[in-house]
Amino acid sequence: MLYDRFRAPAGRGASRPRGWRELPWLAPIAGTAAYFGVHALTTAQPLGAFGVHGLFASGQSLRQLYDLISFGRSFFAVDAIHSVQGSILDRAVFLAAACALPWLYRHDRTLFWFALPLTVVPAVSLHFMAFTRFALVLFPVFWALATVLRTHRRNGLRWAWLSLSLALQGWLYFRHSLNLWAG
Repeated sequence: MLYDRFRAPAGRGASRPRGWRELPWLAPIAGTAAYFGVHALTTAQPLGAFGVHGLFASGQSLRQLYDLISFGRSFFAVDAIHSVQGSILDRAVFLAAACALPWLYRHDRTLFWFALPLTVVPAVSLHFMAFTRFALVLFPVFWALATVLRTHRRNGLRWAWLSLSLALQGWLYFRHSLNLWAG
């Protein structure tokens, strides 16, 4: 049975079966296949999501990775509290993630190297277009924040963060219920 092949070995010195070590490497492949499969079923175009970026200013996103002057200009091009491209919320989330990177570098280099490209590449290449969506996968940043809040001696910071988070979640839910941008 498949379960018997991947279950934990019995005994103290027993080693895991060979397939157990390869299993985590299959998760990104399975996730990517599921992503393209859902697009194929719903839009009949498995690669259709990549064409959407061409409709916005980010159509040349790979070329924008090296245009730091344009990135600097886009950082200050704020036109709303929260919108698709000119959102101050996207810039604030980017700054929070960028501030967590040095802490991650000091405490866990593996998580730092995971979070660095996931923080920098979407912000620079897409000029902050809906950056809050990309920040959802930055779990090392959330881990860093949780560690800092846990080790902080005063509960005031924890309550302030909880209040801010709940207020932001409520505001985004309100925007979503009005069919406004909440991505």
